[in-house]
Amino acid sequence: ASSYTYLLASLYRIAGPRPDVVWVLQVLLGLVSCVLLWRIARRLFDPTVAAVALALAGTYALWPFYEGQLLSTSLGVFLSLFLCDRLLKWPEKGLGLIECLYAGVLLGLLMRTVNVAFGLLPCLAWWLIRQDPTPRAAPRRLAALLVGVAVSWSLLALPSARRRDGLTFLPPHAGINSYIGNHPQADGAFRPPAGMRPTQRGLLE
Repeated sequence: ASSYTYLLASLYRIAGPRPDVVWVLQVLLGLVSCVLLWRIARRLFDPTVAAVALALAGTYALWPFYEGQLLSTSLGVFLSLFLCDRLLKWPEKGLGLIECLYAGVLLGLLMRTVNVAFGLLPCLAWWLIRQDPTPRAAPRRLAALLVGVAVSWSLLALPSARRRDGLTFLPPHAGINSYIGNHPQADGAFRPPAGMRPTQRGLLE
């Protein structure tokens, strides 16, 4: 199951099956995401660019649209920005094994939320190695990252594996989404594979 599935289950367990509670949380995640985007732009560029980024994010119509849906988009955006914010913050005070483990946990959660986030793993591993390419530090940081990914990914994947046919290494719909975006005839438009109906029932058949 995805991170979003467990989030919904937790909220429904506490407040009952009330979508309005989920929508409120997703709006809060959207507001925090705007702040994170501002912080990232301020670190990478300057206050002016950060202010423009915040204004664009605050007026981007699709964000409130997705925050009003029972979809993982808001959680995925928040996790992506939070991970990026932490990665930019940690080198300022020293990037230790705990930080690498924490980054792995966040990436594992993101991989179980956003279908194609597993492609970030080699990129993040390369980035951590580049931070300190000494022969002793790089392998330990890489190992801490992989342990963090394995821990958070396993906590989400193993319970569902006991109730289904087996363990899946990719989040839900990752295969179909990767195919739609990367097959030889892909042009950026949504086109389901031949023989598959583009509906919720079609995804389950």
